[in-house]
Amino acid sequence: MNKKWLLGILSIVLLIAGLGMETFYVNLSGVLLTLFGLGIIWRKKRKLKLPKGVFLYLLFLLIFEISLFLHDENRGLGFSYFLLYLAGGGFWLLGYNLRKELFKHFDKVIVGLGIVFAGLYFVFNFIISDPKIKALSLFLPYTAYMNHNNIGDLWAVVLVIVVLYLIKNLKNLWYWLLVILGIFLLYKSKSRSAYVALMVGIWYLFNSKGWIEKYKKVFYGLMITAVILFLIIGLQKSILFQRQYYIQAIAGLIDNPMGVGIGNFGKISENEKYHIWGLSDFSLWAHSIVLEILSGLGVWGGVFVVWLVKIVKDVWEKKDKNTLIYRAVFFCLLTNMLFHSTYFLPAMLWMWFLSLGLSQDEG
Repeated sequence: MNKKWLLGILSIVLLIAGLGMETFYVNLSGVLLTLFGLGIIWRKKRKLKLPKGVFLYLLFLLIFEISLFLHDENRGLGFSYFLLYLAGGGFWLLGYNLRKELFKHFDKVIVGLGIVFAGLYFVFNFIISDPKIKALSLFLPYTAYMNHNNIGDLWAVVLVIVVLYLIKNLKNLWYWLLVILGIFLLYKSKSRSAYVALMVGIWYLFNSKGWIEKYKKVFYGLMITAVILFLIIGLQKSILFQRQYYIQAIAGLIDNPMGVGIGNFGKISENEKYHIWGLSDFSLWAHSIVLEILSGLGVWGGVFVVWLVKIVKDVWEKKDKNTLIYRAVFFCLLTNMLFHSTYFLPAMLWMWFLSLGLSQDEG
């Protein structure tokens, strides 16, 4: 497969997937693209390599599909989310089977996308005075309250990559400028999930390399900056009460052990029965990938949790230097999805699956 064409198509798809367009068609396009790519791989190599955990993930997709027939409410939205995760599995396989083509370049694709979306952020938030509200966009306001923008969640990942570049060349002015830009965007995004994700990604990167003491000024400078940002924004948002959806999700799961269907968390959130301690804020999403899946599929969502634990263990135990950047990206994105709804944002979820495929050992 031509490397330039592959990187170009992948960049365009992830760009479109981050614009906040109608998600059904974006998700369907992701499925078709991955099927096309896997078909080309099969035609050329007459085989597809399967990563660890793939059969467990297929079982999760089967359970997801069956659940669509058991829950009538928002079935169309649930099917769109099914396509999203089906495409995610496809991107996982693409990343795993196209390591040679993607390995040295996909990190640069992520940085390039970060710069493009940063440009869109400045245009739509500073030049255009009344930007549209699109929760699944990587540059437009997340809510009408203007208290979150996903640009910070993306740039937490970009910063992890750029910091690795920077450590290798501390005198590079462009890398320092990108770090400054990233910190500014994180501040403006007001995304606490981004700050936590950045800290996890940076810690994993420096700890794996044994750089914490060697480059302690850079390490502690970034960690302290992230903590300060978290505290500043935390003064504007409560922590427990801002994430009361977690309590609603747990209470809803106890009361609905078979789940309510993925895409139907709002059904739990609006029910006064689950407004424990008066926590009554409404949300369409649980803001945690684990709680979202469990509230949607009930106890059957445990298959996804087991799969997640297995792949995390697989990636965590790797020690080679070659895959470090993608392992750091994987953990950075996973942390974000544990505390925010980016698991329903196609560009972020598919980058996560691609980083997973590039992180795992070839079997």
